Amino acid sequence: MISSLSTCEGPWVLASENEFSTEWVPPGFFVARVDGNVQLSLDAVYDSFVSELSFPGYFGRNFNALHDCLTDLEWLSAPGYVIVLKNFGHVSACMSFDLLTGLLDVLNDVGKEWSVKQEEAYTPGRTAILFKTVVEMTSFRDDSSAMVMREYITSLGNQ
Repeated sequence: MISSLSTCEGPWVLASENEFSTEWVPPGFFVARVDGNVQLSLDAVYDSFVSELSFPGYFGRNFNALHDCLTDLEWLSAPGYVIVLKNFGHVSACMSFDLLTGLLDVLNDVGKEWSVKQEEAYTPGRTAILFKTVVEMTSFRDDSSAMVMREYITSLGNQ
């Protein structure tokens, strides 16, 4: 786990059996925590992203808008970014599997995009930047839910 947080290469979404520690990331990296104890709906998850990452007022509160804001982040200039989904098991008990996997898909795609050097006109010469998501698996109420989510997260790393 810890070594995965020091490279831009995949996997970009990581399952952790332990509570996240800022000691796992290099100094200066931006760490945002989305806490499932509080965020029990997709709207509440969006609110947490807005708050933690200071999203602009035009954020559209859907997966496409989340992707767009997370692949920009120019207002948070940092050498790398880590999103921590704390108590994710609580969110999984309140949201459909499709919404949860949709969120993880967006976060995985964002990690992939940050991991490559950009040559396009809007970010000429931008180097690859680390963007990872850590999903804390400690709050799942039952082993079968945790196993299904762990398998999905593992499958993202194989894409």
